[in-house]
Formats: sequence, C-alpha cells, structure tokens
Amino acid sequence: MKHILIITLNNSSAKGGSEKLWRQIAQEGASRGHKITVSVYKHQLGYNKEKLNDVVPIRTRIPKRFGETIISRIAHHLLGGILEHRQIIRDITVCKPDFIFYSFGGFAELDNPKLLSALVRARIPYATVFHNNTENYVFNVNSIALTKQFWEESSHNFVVSHRIAEIFKRQIGMKDLGYKLAVNPMEQVNSCSIDIYKDVESVVKLAFIGTLDIEVKGVALLLQVLAEIKLDRPEWELNLYGEGTDRDLIQELISQFELDNKVHLKGWTDNINEVWNSHHLLVLPSFNEGMPMVVHEAMLRKRVVIATNVGGNAEIIKNEATGFLSPSASFKHLKQTMEKAFAARDEWGKIAEAARESILESRQSGCSISDILNNIEHELH
Repeated sequence: MKHILIITLNNSSAKGGSEKLWRQIAQEGASRGHKITVSVYKHQLGYNKEKLNDVVPIRTRIPKRFGETIISRIAHHLLGGILEHRQIIRDITVCKPDFIFYSFGGFAELDNPKLLSALVRARIPYATVFHNNTENYVFNVNSIALTKQFWEESSHNFVVSHRIAEIFKRQIGMKDLGYKLAVNPMEQVNSCSIDIYKDVESVVKLAFIGTLDIEVKGVALLLQVLAEIKLDRPEWELNLYGEGTDRDLIQELISQFELDNKVHLKGWTDNINEVWNSHHLLVLPSFNEGMPMVVHEAMLRKRVVIATNVGGNAEIIKNEATGFLSPSASFKHLKQTMEKAFAARDEWGKIAEAARESILESRQSGCSISDILNNIEHELH
C-alpha cells in the first residue's frame, strides 16, 4: 500500500469544479487500496468532510485569503502568508507520503518563492494539476527560475485547458511545457430532451451557475447588459445559482438596474438536472476561466450556452454552431452576442443537439481520473 498526499492550494470555495477533481482522485485512490491523506484550508473542511464521507483523513491549514470580518481577513493574511509553506512542509513531514498530488487553483499560486523552495526541497515525487490562469498576470522575476524547476521536476503536469498552458508559456518563457490535458469529472447524463425549445413564444429562462464573484465571473457585466439589451422577444428571466462574497453587492446592482422582477438570487444548488429541466440558456460572462464545468454540464444536457471567449471556452464551443461565444468580456461584445443568440431562437434546438455531440467528443480527448491515477501509480512502482 502506497501513501498519496493530496494538497489543494485553491483558497476559494470547496464546491468548485477544481476541488471535485482531486476529491475524485482521493476516492478512487482509496478504492484501489492506497492510503490517501488530503490537506485543505480550514474553511473548506466541512464540505470536503461531507463529500469524502470520512473515507479519507483530512488535515487543515490556515488560509491567507479568507475571513468574514476585516480583522479575520488581516489575521489570515498575516498568519497564512507567513506560515503557508511551513504548514505544507509540516503536513509532508508528518504524513511521510510516497507521492504528492498538488491541486492549484491557478498558475499564479506558483508565484511564491518561499513556497516553491520548500516544495522543491521536500524531495518527494509529485504531480500537479492547474485549473485557471489570467491573460495579463505577470510573474515576479524572482519566481520564474523556481517555477521552471518545480514544473520540470514534476512527474506529470495536468491542465484543464490548452489556453491556460499557452498563457503560462509566456509567463515563464518556456516553449515546450509537456503538459497533459485533464478532463474534470462529472455525473453521466444519459437522457436529454430539447422539448423546452419547441415553444418559441415562452419566456426565456437564463441561468448563471457559479461563484457570486464580480471580479472573476462578470456578474455585474451581465446585469448591465441585461438592463440595456434590446430584444425582439423581450420576455426573459435570469436566475443566479451560487454563493459568494459579492452577493449583497449583486443584490444592490439588481435593484439599481431596476431588474428586481427579472433577476433572482437562488443560492447554491447541487441539483443541476432540476435547473436544466426548466432553463433554456446558460450565461457565463466570465473575465477569466480555466475549463468551466458548468459549460460541460449544460452542453451534456442539450442546453445552449452563451459564454465569453476566455479560458477553455473556445476549445469546446463553436460559435453559433454549438453555442455562442462573446469575443471578449466587454459590454459591447457580450450585448451583441446575446442579441445574436436571441435572434437565433428558432435554431436553439439544433444548436443544443450539436452541443451534446460536441462535448461528448471533446471529453474523450483528455485524461480521466483513472488516467491520472494510472500515471501516479506508474511512478510508485
């Protein structure tokens, strides 16, 4: 029996798609007879404990970017920042794993010389997965050499979209990264219906599913567009499914844009089937992404997606054929794209059918959870 330590460095919600991937690795690794331990941030403990069902022991660390109050956020920033690399080395020292799997929310988390120095010095074989990157992020010059070393000494580096790896190339100046594409896991969807698109006179129901984060997810941009959009068939309703620190601000913007009767905050949901049984469109106006699971989930259920051309969206959506892509996360482009999508309402059924065929094919082109574990096990022999 080999001991695999899984360390997540994603400080955001434990409910995100990036966290689901490592949890699945933990569960399948345990089912294969490996000893699995995971290390998460303290605020992620409850949800992860519930999902892992006590099958896998969980260690916790102090986050450096979390807190309900200003004082707690300052405390976490100071303690988490100072102790981050020490906490990880503590977990490695206590667990004495045979292998480490690092799950990074984004490539920017590598821009930390203290952390990288500590990880490299651990001298334990490891693999990585990265879920996001930002087009305009610039690495500190003092981090680049260590980042290259950390990347090159990893047995396997997985990314969820080609685009985030493409950005990473210019961030650290590497032409050939030698990465592998990982496919985020999700439940199998066997039966889908496009009957919802038959009545072209019905109220169009749009859904946003994700973190209520204005800076990343572009919810304020979406509200602005919907407040000013001109449609031939103007009857629509938007439901926002998710939670996050910007909920109160989003509620205020809904009121300021006079959208109270059109836009509704629904909170978090795990029942994706229920959402897509009653909604026509997924709208994802993000400023940056990796490979959004919500897009996969909608396309698998034969639902039309309107998304911005960020992250891996263009790798799975062919504009006006399997969905609609806004060239950028800007007011002008998103407004034009949504107007074009509504004008093509008669085509939504055909686009939805094509979306499912396309995403099924796309999901076959990357590494599954089993593939990732097979790669890890190869290093353990």
